[in-house]
Amino acid sequence: FRKAVIATGGRAALPPIPGLETAPFLTNANLFNLDSLPPRLAVLGAGAVALEMAHAFSAFGSAVTVLARSGRLLPREHPKAGEAVAAALREAGVTVRYNATVERVAHTSPEADGFPRITLHAVGGGGGGEAAGECDGGGEEGWALECDALLVATGREPNTGDLGLDAAGVEAGEGGILVDDFLATSNPDVYAAGDVVSGTPRLTHVAGEHAKVAVENALFGGAWRHTSLVVPSVIYTEPEVAMVGMSLAAARAAGVEGEGY
Repeated sequence: FRKAVIATGGRAALPPIPGLETAPFLTNANLFNLDSLPPRLAVLGAGAVALEMAHAFSAFGSAVTVLARSGRLLPREHPKAGEAVAAALREAGVTVRYNATVERVAHTSPEADGFPRITLHAVGGGGGGEAAGECDGGGEEGWALECDALLVATGREPNTGDLGLDAAGVEAGEGGILVDDFLATSNPDVYAAGDVVSGTPRLTHVAGEHAKVAVENALFGGAWRHTSLVVPSVIYTEPEVAMVGMSLAAARAAGVEGEGY
């Protein structure tokens, strides 16, 4: 080939929790294969996918519990955005357990209703009030949450395995393939786009912009540059959360003066 674009995407990152890998958990890749509504849904994570699905399944009729590792929702966004979504989730009947750490996962075979019984054993999580469903305890003493379906939405990781990157002279790190502003890799004839790129926001909107730049530069000899700063993104909760550009905190960390309103 003369030019190539690597666009192998990413996959859900699994936290190292004993019992999770053998449990019948769900991710964004297979969640929509469900053919019946789980009565009780537990969601690991506090980011976009976690909260979008928590809100949606609550509206469908599931009793939803969100387990957040931090003390607030949407920790990468403006605190006011997380507060607004948290208030909406409370109104929708979703339980949120903040500062929760799941220590192990156990499960049974599917019952007569077609769902297994999955039990999350955790500590912390005392900041979210009383939890719905089979949940007791709190604080640091440990508690258990039983659910019928478990959604793992704790982040994404790039699909870089078994690509022969070394043979092609393409450098990659733990976060994905390394590219320049033109999305060219260390091999100038190979480009990368989407979730497989290191350091990129793993959002559909960003991947779409990557595709435009990579195709133009790889196939048509263009010199288009990409920056995620000008790519808007949306989290599809209700209300939605939209953002573009640097946050005030990120700007100040970069030495850029700014004001918040």
